[in-house]
Amino acid sequence: SYGFLLDFLDDAEKPGANGIFFRRHVQDLEEIIHKALELYKGYGASFNAQKHMFYWPSGAKLRFAHMNNMSDMYNYTGNQRTHYYWDELTQFPRMPYIMLMAWLRSPDPTIFKRIRASGNPDGEGFLWVKDRFIDKLQPFEMGWFKNINDKDTKVPEGTPGAMSRQFIPCYREENKVLMD
Repeated sequence: SYGFLLDFLDDAEKPGANGIFFRRHVQDLEEIIHKALELYKGYGASFNAQKHMFYWPSGAKLRFAHMNNMSDMYNYTGNQRTHYYWDELTQFPRMPYIMLMAWLRSPDPTIFKRIRASGNPDGEGFLWVKDRFIDKLQPFEMGWFKNINDKDTKVPEGTPGAMSRQFIPCYREENKVLMD
C-alpha cells in the first residue's frame, strides 16, 4: 500500500497525472490516507478531506475511493486516469477492474499509464485474480495480453492494444516486522 503512494510521486509534478486508489470499504482507507498525509506534505500536496483527494501544485491529483457495491464502479467512469491502485484486489469482483481499464489514458505521453494491485490469497475475487496473474505467468515474468474475442490472450510484446502484466509474489517470511 505504501509503495502505491510512493509510485504516484513519479508523476506528481506533471499536470496531467490523475490517479485513484481503491479499497473495498471506506473505513479501509483511513490508515492509508493518514500515511499519505504524512508523506505528501513534504511534496507540497494539499488534501481535501471531503473529496478524499490530494492536489499537487502542478495540478496532479490522487483520489482515495471505495467500491463497496458493484454499482459503485459507475461513480468512477468517464474520467481519464493515469494511475489505478487496487489495494487488496482479491476483495473485488472482476468487472470493476476490467471495466475501469477503459479510462486508463491521457494525452500526456510523458506519463507512464499504469495499474498496480496488491492482494492476499483470500476474498471473493481470489479466483479471478489467480487466473489472470498467477496461472498465466511465472513469478516475475512480464507478459503482454490483449482481449481477443472476449478471451484474455497472451500476445507478443509490441502487439497494438496489448497491455503488459506481471505477478510479483511476496511471502510472509520476507516481512521481518511481521515475522518478529
